[in-house]
Amino acid sequence: MGFLPTALLSITLLNLTILGILFPFLGISIVSTLFVVGSLLISLYTGVSIVTLVFEILSWVSETGVVWRGVSYSRKVEKKGKKVSWSTEREELDENGRKWTKVDDDAGEWTEDEDEDDCVDYCVD
Repeated sequence: MGFLPTALLSITLLNLTILGILFPFLGISIVSTLFVVGSLLISLYTGVSIVTLVFEILSWVSETGVVWRGVSYSRKVEKKGKKVSWSTEREELDENGRKWTKVDDDAGEWTEDEDEDDCVDYCVD
């Protein structure tokens, strides 16, 4: 909880306490005024909480990068004129620390990223 919601809740509880203690001694106008002020503070506290929740959800979504429609970002990989398979963009490192993109789970074929110069055009695991 932040400072503002805590302060509003404290003021609201204080108003409700005053309402309970001073009701026999004060007139109905003062008691009703305190009740209205307390109700407004409760409404304000609820509004601040809802706005805070919305901002938290939006910041979580922007930080995690959620893909809403399940779009798969795959591309067809062609090396030396051969159609290898659909790449799933999963990068792994070999024993030399080079980045590789796994292409075919069954055949064990691997293609190297375009920016690497260690492998010629087509590499087999």
